[in-house]
Amino acid sequence: MFFVDRLPLPFLKKEKTLKDRAESRKMRVPGYNKLYFIVFDTNNEKYQKVLDWLNLNKFYAFAANLIGSELFVIIADNGPFPRTAVVTFLEEDLHKPCTLKVEYAIYNQPPPSK
Repeated sequence: MFFVDRLPLPFLKKEKTLKDRAESRKMRVPGYNKLYFIVFDTNNEKYQKVLDWLNLNKFYAFAANLIGSELFVIIADNGPFPRTAVVTFLEEDLHKPCTLKVEYAIYNQPPPSK
């Protein structure tokens, strides 16, 4: 008897989260809360917008990796990321040239108990 449902089928695997992607696992950032995002179709203008935003907000730490035309960024902070500020930047400010796609995930953790 042959059971199909027990075979490891690659097309049945769950979609990886941004945290689990190989590009993200290569970057290490200290800090408690994390924001992961990918900017697709990156050019100099979009890259500079991301760097300006990082500089303006003074986050605890960040890592960025440009692979082809995709910019992978991890930002860490010890306080929670305000969702409205992140969404405003990623969905509105970076989407001005309508060809840009951004994928992001916020991982805010509860503060550590003492």
